[in-house]
Amino acid sequence: MDHILAEDEILEGLGEQLEAAWKFEREATAEFLNEATISEDDLNAISDETGRVVQKIISLKAATLQGLRVKARAFQWCYADEEARLSGSTTDIRLVQSILDDLFAVAPRELASRQTHRDAWQGALFGQSSAPHNYVT
Repeated sequence: MDHILAEDEILEGLGEQLEAAWKFEREATAEFLNEATISEDDLNAISDETGRVVQKIISLKAATLQGLRVKARAFQWCYADEEARLSGSTTDIRLVQSILDDLFAVAPRELASRQTHRDAWQGALFGQSSAPHNYVT
């Protein structure tokens, strides 16, 4: 289990890399479309770099909602859309879209809860009276 949680921490770091790379990619795309001061080859190279981050994300297992959220963001990048919406009315497509929507809605709450648990665990380790003494990681 510790290995999976460690992968999740790596996923969170990769999520930050994805956000930064994707932002740079969007800015480069806007520059390409508006001013053409960047070549198509350069734009493709920038997109390829973001793709390498996504490939790393794919290779890891998520153990928390935040880890799953990182993977969902990588999915959105594949659609080149901040608010990627799957088209189609079949049950499987609607279900996947519902899962993605739920991940984006729930993950921030899960992060706050995890921080509370982490604070409690650290309190138990360092003898702070406000922390429960039966906390298990």
